[in-house]
Amino acid sequence: MRNVILGVTAIVTWFAVAASLSAQQAAPGDWPHFNRDKGSSRYVPLDQINTTNVTRLQPAWTFSAVPETPPAAPGGPGPAGRAGGAGRGGRGAGGGVGAQVVPVVVNGVMYVPAGNVVVALDGATGKEVWRYTVTSGAASNRGVNYWPGNGTAAPRIVFTTRGQTGNSLVALDAATGKPSAGFGVNGIADMGGVGWSGVPVVFRNTLADSVKRRSLAVTVLDAKGRWTRFGAEVRLLDAAGKVIATRQVPTGGGYNSQSAAPVHFGLAKLEPVTVEVTFMSASGRKKQTMKSVNPADYYGKSLVIKEAN
Repeated sequence: MRNVILGVTAIVTWFAVAASLSAQQAAPGDWPHFNRDKGSSRYVPLDQINTTNVTRLQPAWTFSAVPETPPAAPGGPGPAGRAGGAGRGGRGAGGGVGAQVVPVVVNGVMYVPAGNVVVALDGATGKEVWRYTVTSGAASNRGVNYWPGNGTAAPRIVFTTRGQTGNSLVALDAATGKPSAGFGVNGIADMGGVGWSGVPVVFRNTLADSVKRRSLAVTVLDAKGRWTRFGAEVRLLDAAGKVIATRQVPTGGGYNSQSAAPVHFGLAKLEPVTVEVTFMSASGRKKQTMKSVNPADYYGKSLVIKEAN
């Protein structure tokens, strides 16, 4: 009996928490998250459309998802957003979009990923407010999320991308569609080999900047500086010569098998380290060493090491 009571109590508590989270969230006409609110209620308290008039609904506007050829842009998955016109659709990559999107709506603006673009549309007219193009791969076909800002940073649209060089997490200014300054590198955070392209959720955002800086990304390339030198081993050593971390450069899978993706290290202290890279070659193992590498110098970017001839 005690187990049954505990089980029922846990279920009631869960529903109470979910209801509380739902109640804290969106304005009646908004849908800012994939499941609308943090309680994932998927419920909107609107009553203008009901059982007596739903059969009389007519299309107000349409938005077509058709292919778009992305412009070349070195150093990132996409350029800043640009203003659009009425009646244009989100133009995806390849032969189609294949979207399974739940549109996000905040203050009358709808945010939609479609293939290799993310667009903001006027909810009343369908007119395009801005467009952001992902130049490497495509935006998640699940959707985007809206973050309301924190008094310092402006509201953002956050989403994942998937591409040949790995996945990324992107943050855009919700008003302009331009990459959010202060997030990753030019609004883009490298997710490395993480094979996930769902809809991200921002939780509290309380990670101190001093903590975020205690990291180091290392990209190991071949002698020509083109491809990841998979199979190489990267080691970090402290001032005493003790190994504090080790990573092996993965081969990736499918299209990622030749990508220039970095390996990532989290550090206990923000102090200079020695970086050792061991390559396998026809003549055996060979090692390259970089001493006194200051991780703070590579915050938001990657230390690139090319295999010596």
